[in-house]
Amino acid sequence: MDYKGLGNIFKGVTSSGAWVCFDKFNRLIPEVLSVCTVQFKAVCDGIASESVRICVEGDKIMLDPTCGSFITMNPGYLG
Repeated sequence: MDYKGLGNIFKGVTSSGAWVCFDKFNRLIPEVLSVCTVQFKAVCDGIASESVRICVEGDKIMLDPTCGSFITMNPGYLG
């Protein structure tokens, strides 16, 4: 999974109000995890400020505040 793929997932989830669960999130390489954090923060900030639209990866998208993102991690996995 690369940051563009995750960005597309966030765009779809955010605009539709869907929920998503990312499994074994700690398996992402640090570079992708870093960009994903910025994408996720844009969604959280938009919800907190009650925005109607947010910017994810340079695209303005509608924000449905009922969207949700969850992760699972396996702390025993070292890479």
